Amino acid sequence: MKKIQKEKKRLKFDRKNIYKIYSILVILTLTILIVLNVRIKTISYDYGSIKYGRNINYDEADNIFNYFYINNPLPDIENVNLKIFQQKTRKLLLFSCEYNLNFQIPPSFIDKLLNLKDEEKNNITKQCIDVSAYISTEIFHREPVNINLCDNDWQIIQKIDGVDFFKNMIKYKNGGRFFYSNYVSKEVSEKVYEWYGNKFGFNSNDRNQILPVDIFLNKNIDTFQIRSPVEEDVANGEQYKEYFKNILSAISKNVLKDAKVELYLCNKYLKTYSVIK
Repeated sequence: MKKIQKEKKRLKFDRKNIYKIYSILVILTLTILIVLNVRIKTISYDYGSIKYGRNINYDEADNIFNYFYINNPLPDIENVNLKIFQQKTRKLLLFSCEYNLNFQIPPSFIDKLLNLKDEEKNNITKQCIDVSAYISTEIFHREPVNINLCDNDWQIIQKIDGVDFFKNMIKYKNGGRFFYSNYVSKEVSEKVYEWYGNKFGFNSNDRNQILPVDIFLNKNIDTFQIRSPVEEDVANGEQYKEYFKNILSAISKNVLKDAKVELYLCNKYLKTYSVIK
């Protein structure tokens, strides 16, 4: 009799545990589903959409879409579909952060994209870097933003790395700043910094004499790229082209050992007006 009672108690106890475990599993499943639904959100427009992940809010996603739509590096694609998400990587004890902006390319444009001439591909790359620089500067606190051209399944066809202009910076005495990417050595960057400072008086002690300017230095394979914010009429004025070409020639000859140099004249958000070579 006692054995039967013990067995009944044991079965009752087992049922309770099973119910508890089942309840916990149901709660966990619902929680995971809720988290997954919250993780990816979508904003729809008449002319496209943007999906955005955690650590990105509605206003940021909306601003990204509108800026990208206006400055689309592939303007023939009228319906713009984007996906933006944050990616963190760990190096030893430090975490670094970057963002990936995926741009969906319709099947009819993929073959066209792959068969473009080198010059056309370079132009698209430069436009993507401009978009990346703006989003990085204005929205993501100068964290790098990669632009990925993708197919309909969001598989990457071409990746354009966001230029990490902003991790290295030297200040001028007049309040201006000199940024250089990780693709340029500190030694070379300091030489270009000093040349600009001496040429234009950025390190002058008279703050009222020279307006502060930000200079951005990058290197793409064997070509140095300098970005300098100017007024639009200056960037597009024919009368200034010879002046800027002389600056490039002087930097190449006196600082960069006759290396190729390109000067990107842009607005304060690094949107390029014109390129001097």
